[in-house]
Amino acid sequence: MYICAGLTSNHIPLNQHLHHIAVADSPCCPACPETDESLHHFLFDCPQYAQEHHVFGRAIGQEATSLSYILTEEHALGLLIQFVNATVQLRHTFSEVSLPEHNAARR
Repeated sequence: MYICAGLTSNHIPLNQHLHHIAVADSPCCPACPETDESLHHFLFDCPQYAQEHHVFGRAIGQEATSLSYILTEEHALGLLIQFVNATVQLRHTFSEVSLPEHNAARR
């Protein structure tokens, strides 16, 4: 699944990466012009996704701020995909993201 590789390598279509590869004029978040739109900002800090952050955090629990946990634990990966879909931030690149068949069957 391409999105997982992008998330773990930080090669995801957010402005910080897009600016680095000369596709975006600025690394800044459209909602937070003083802050780079990094993966960490998108997943944990951006106020534009406050509701999605709340739902995601409550579902994962105390590990909700551990990027390594979120990217490696199967349970968290499913919730991460739900978060990505809820924000629609990456939909122009990935459309609706779903779990691979072997993971979806375990849920």
